[in-house]
Amino acid sequence: MIAAVLVAAVIAVLACGCAASGPEAAVKADLEAMRSANIDPEIIDNLDSVLNDDAKDSFSEFLSKAGSFSYKITSTGEPAEDGSVVVTVRIRTYDFARKYLETWSDYLGEHGVADFVQSQFYALLMQNLSSVKDKDYYKDVQIVCTQPQEGVWQTDAASNMELKDALLGGLVSEIAGLAEVERQE
Repeated sequence: MIAAVLVAAVIAVLACGCAASGPEAAVKADLEAMRSANIDPEIIDNLDSVLNDDAKDSFSEFLSKAGSFSYKITSTGEPAEDGSVVVTVRIRTYDFARKYLETWSDYLGEHGVADFVQSQFYALLMQNLSSVKDKDYYKDVQIVCTQPQEGVWQTDAASNMELKDALLGGLVSEIAGLAEVERQE
């Protein structure tokens, strides 16, 4: 449950929808806005109930790192019949997914499923996510741009889960993958 709150918190940080001149400009504007968006206070309240003060500090550090991604537009497609344009962006960030998986494996190896304490795990996770040093996660993502009115471009960045996953270094898909494995067991 807290994994879902964590993902929702970070996705809320990454949600936006900007308009700019030209599809590439709209993509750049949305990506820049995603660096520093605010988290919904309700999500913060949910996290406050689970995280101790040190873990809250680590969460803040993690959010800062999540916002320090870099990107490069690698291609811009030709307009489709509906006028939409696909802009491909290479995202480079920290490999938060690998750190999440390492933390999960280490914690369960030490404590086991029967002794799982949610607050302990998430405190350790926040500490580990905030300590990631290298930006060695890369992913190419397609962002669809539309022009609902002449001269105004919008992107699907706010709803693009592949983009959000890339910006979080694969964390969203890793959490979802582990949840699916747990459901099947």
